[in-house]
Amino acid sequence: MPVNENLMDLIIAHQIFLLRFSESHRKKILALFSQADADLTRQLRDRLDRLGPIDRQVFGRGLATTRRTLALRDMIRELNSQLTGDLQKNLRDTLRDLASVEVKVADRIFDQAIGLTLNNPLPAPALVAAVVTSEPFRGQVLREWVKDLSRKRLFDITTAIQLGIVEGQTNEEIIRRLRGTDARGRLDGALSISHRRAEVLVRTAINFIGNAARQKFYEENSDLIDELRWTSTLDSKTSAICQARDKLVFPIDSGPRPPAHPNCRSLMVPVLKSWEDILGSGLKPGRGSTDIDRLFRQQLRKRGLNPAGIERNTRSASGDFDGQVPKSLSYQDWLRRQSAGFQNTVLGPTKGKAFRNGEFELDQFVNMETGREFTLNELGLAP
Repeated sequence: MPVNENLMDLIIAHQIFLLRFSESHRKKILALFSQADADLTRQLRDRLDRLGPIDRQVFGRGLATTRRTLALRDMIRELNSQLTGDLQKNLRDTLRDLASVEVKVADRIFDQAIGLTLNNPLPAPALVAAVVTSEPFRGQVLREWVKDLSRKRLFDITTAIQLGIVEGQTNEEIIRRLRGTDARGRLDGALSISHRRAEVLVRTAINFIGNAARQKFYEENSDLIDELRWTSTLDSKTSAICQARDKLVFPIDSGPRPPAHPNCRSLMVPVLKSWEDILGSGLKPGRGSTDIDRLFRQQLRKRGLNPAGIERNTRSASGDFDGQVPKSLSYQDWLRRQSAGFQNTVLGPTKGKAFRNGEFELDQFVNMETGREFTLNELGLAP
């Protein structure tokens, strides 16, 4: 099998495990939020019981000028700060560990795809760790995303309480407004909004770190890698921008990178250079030899192969390093093979029909720079 096809299969298989890890950690973060919700509602019930008519009138107007309203406001702020502090530490520590693991996984996958080690150089640990704290995803670094979530959660809580007071709700009704009802799985409470934001943050951050850490490895091994291929998950949840970018290739040091949107599951897969190109440009000196042919023979000799075996395996490897982008289905090719009903579910009935009739390609449905889907009016498809 060509090395690039083998490499793509191995990386996609690993991505499945990464997505499972993401879901597992999402549940842990939700448990953290559920405990914080319980602490909040328990203390809030006590604080609300202490409010007098004037206190309720003041807080309902968005003010905190009395002793009891000040205590209520400070309690809410303190508990919210504790939660987001715990969230920040949990995510930072988890993502740092993940970044380190992803580099090691990329190194192992390279060796497995090639069939032996080429003494791959690894990025400095400090550089990998900095991905978590210093590199932005979707415009913000991790601490800014957590800070934004904290600010919005605080607003949701105080607004729900204020509205409850203004509408004349009882304390228990205000608590229910925050917590939600058991009949609806508490999804109708104001606190559930921050749960959903946290879920999105976890999923998006984990996929970003996985891609960004492997990117550092790819950059260190640029003597082997020609370019990176955008690879999208192929199912009905795939976004328009990821549909359009699927299978596109970009230079190793530039171009868009996942996440393209919240909850993005796409990844970048490296495309190795051809044997001839590597021979021409040479390998990095730290690998043991700048000549890939010589390095292969050295490694095979260490395995105890005889001269005939070394010659046979080296010749086979030179053919497997074809430098070609793997010939797997693009999202567009995959979607064309699905039923009309499925296509309509993904694209909508009007776009689905236009797609089946060959009037539009997938990348014509979306602005490739911004990721915004064009409207039916903009596409000239409006009835």
